[in-house]
Amino acid sequence: MALLLCRVVDRVGNRARSRALSIVNADESMPYLKVYHTLNLALIGVTPFAFVAPPPLAFPIDVFVSVAFPLHAHIGMNAVISDYAKKFLGKNAVQPARFGMLGVTAITTLGLLKLTFTGAGVIGTIKSLWKPAKK
Repeated sequence: MALLLCRVVDRVGNRARSRALSIVNADESMPYLKVYHTLNLALIGVTPFAFVAPPPLAFPIDVFVSVAFPLHAHIGMNAVISDYAKKFLGKNAVQPARFGMLGVTAITTLGLLKLTFTGAGVIGTIKSLWKPAKK
C-alpha cells in the first residue's frame, strides 16, 4: 500500500515538474504550440478591433492584449532560442537562455498589465501616438 502511494505521489510530482518546465520549453510542448497558433489568430482579429472599439470594450481588450502579446512572443522566441542558441552560444546555453526569456516575458506582462490598470492601457497608449500635440 505504501509503495503504491509513493508511486502515485511521484507521478503527481513529476507531472507538476513537467508542467512547470513546459512554460520554459514552450516550443517543445504541444499544448503551448496550440496556444501559440490560437493566439496568432485571436490577435489578428482583436488588434484592429481594439483601435475602433468603444471605451467600455477597451479595458477587457487591453487586459487580453497585455497577456496575449508577451505569451505569444515567449513561445515564438523559445523556438528561436532552440534554433540559434546552440549554434552561437553552445548547447549548454539553451536552458539559461530559456529561463532568461521567461524572465523577460514575466516583466513585460507585468509592465503591460500595470499600464492597463493604472494608465491609458496598451491600446490607449498606442492611440496617443496619433493624437496631435497640445500647443
